Amino acid sequence: MEGQDEVSAREQHFHSQVRESTICFLLFAILYVVSYFIITRYKRKSGNPGPHFRDSGHASSSCITHSWDSVGSFSTH
Repeated sequence: MEGQDEVSAREQHFHSQVRESTICFLLFAILYVVSYFIITRYKRKSGNPGPHFRDSGHASSSCITHSWDSVGSFSTH
């Protein structure tokens, strides 16, 4: 009887971990999608072009472009 209780406890722990991981993943995915839509909505309203345009005249977009250029220099070709 004791062996079945141990297996049952392990199964309950496993199912709890799976449930927790699934909930965390879904929460992350929902927050990611919501934040993406919020950012794209406000970015369109402000009229700022994307960070890949160097001649936008905005210091923030040139900083973002510069940071992406520096990230690209670490990649292996």
